[in-house]
Amino acid sequence: MDQVYPIPDAKAQSDYRNYDKPTRDTVREFYRQNHQNQTYAFVQQKRDEFLRLDRRQILESLLEPSKTIAPEYRTHVAVTEDGRSVIGLVVKQTADTVALVNAAGRLTELAPAAIDALEPLPTSLMPEHLLRDLTAGQAADLLAYLETLK
Repeated sequence: MDQVYPIPDAKAQSDYRNYDKPTRDTVREFYRQNHQNQTYAFVQQKRDEFLRLDRRQILESLLEPSKTIAPEYRTHVAVTEDGRSVIGLVVKQTADTVALVNAAGRLTELAPAAIDALEPLPTSLMPEHLLRDLTAGQAADLLAYLETLK
C-alpha cells in the first residue's frame, strides 16, 4: 500500500503552516523572495556573482574581509528620524521601503521618509580573524573546499 503524506486525519488542518498568512512578516517576505527569484536564470546569476573569486581573492577575503567588499555585500547603517540605527545589507530599496537584513538574518523594513541617513560602512559583515584558530593545514583545507564551490 502506498503511503500518503500528509497522513489523513493525523493532524488538524490548523496545525499545518499557513503559507498564505504566516505569523511574521519576515516569513512572508522570505517566501515571496524565494518564489519570485528561484528561477534558473536567477540561480545562475547569483552563482556567477558569489563564485567569481579566484584562490588569491578567496584567501584575501578570509584574511582581510573589509579590504574589498562587493557592492551586494556592502553593509549600511540607516539612521532613523527617532535616532535608531539599523545596520545590515540593503536587500530592497524602493520609493516605499528600504529593507535591511542584519548579520542574524533579521529583516527590518523602513519607510524612506523615516530615514535621516543611509550610509555604507567601511567594514564587512564577515568577521575578522576567521583563520586565527585554524592550523595551516585546516586553513589550506578550507581554502581548497571554498574553491570547489565554483
